[in-house]
Amino acid sequence: MHKYKALIVDDEHSGRAVLTRLLQLYTPELEVSGTAGTIDSARNLITALSPDIVFLDVRMGRESGFDLLEDERHRSFAVIFVTGHDEYAVSAIRADAADYLLKPVEVSELKDAVERAKRKLSSTVVDNGHLKNDHVAKDDTLMAHLHSQVILLHPEEIVYAEASRRYCKICLTDGRSFTVPKSLSELQELWKTRRKFCRISRGILLNVKYVESYSKTWPCLIHMAGGITFQVSRRKKTEVLEVLAG
Repeated sequence: MHKYKALIVDDEHSGRAVLTRLLQLYTPELEVSGTAGTIDSARNLITALSPDIVFLDVRMGRESGFDLLEDERHRSFAVIFVTGHDEYAVSAIRADAADYLLKPVEVSELKDAVERAKRKLSSTVVDNGHLKNDHVAKDDTLMAHLHSQVILLHPEEIVYAEASRRYCKICLTDGRSFTVPKSLSELQELWKTRRKFCRISRGILLNVKYVESYSKTWPCLIHMAGGITFQVSRRKKTEVLEVLAG
């Protein structure tokens, strides 16, 4: 089994100890290579250890976890924020974090965050010796709330979005779904730079990356990964077929 190197950055000893123990118990694919109680110490350990995943607190006395990321603009590691404050989630999105966990951390949420970080690492390409995220933009990530966790919904993990009045249901590749307070038109505008998203009707916006097959005749049906089938509206048929044809 490939071992991912993890670094924990938290100014509280108890926070570092608890997270270390949780990772040891529930994420055998991770090895906690080091812990740091200050930003300076974290900088040194990142240079020395080259971690794959950094678990990062936000408020650290007079310092901030975001200060560390300012120094690591071309970082080769994924970041999971672990904090007691929920007001920094938007900043975490802009910092291209893999996930944002609230203390006390739930085991299931921690495991999901680690999986997300691993996927983020595997979806990168090498650029001038650094790992570069293959994202079009950082601010097109959505936020959803689940109990004490703030879930970051990255566009590349979204299979489709379904309108529900002033809200949308977002369905992910792993089978989970979340409701967000945005209309389908707002999502379409948010992801307009991504050619992979296509609105096939008034109520459905889908990621063409996950289209497995489709029919050109009427009714025009699109079969998605996971066994889901949608019908394209008549007025959208020509436009949708052009998008699917590439």
